[in-house]
Amino acid sequence: MALTLRLTDDESDALRARADLEQRSMQEVAREAVRIPNAGGAGVGAGAFGVHQSCFG
Repeated sequence: MALTLRLTDDESDALRARADLEQRSMQEVAREAVRIPNAGGAGVGAGAFGVHQSCFG
């Protein structure tokens, strides 16, 4: 099933940073976040990808 996911700039940056950190694709990280809502203990919502705001300067 195809899906279009619309993210804010901050959400997209967090997803990209997490994918880079884990050396995985953004799609793989997003799919895991859907399968495991509390992956990394961050929970769903702001920071769901477990990337601290300090990663963005």
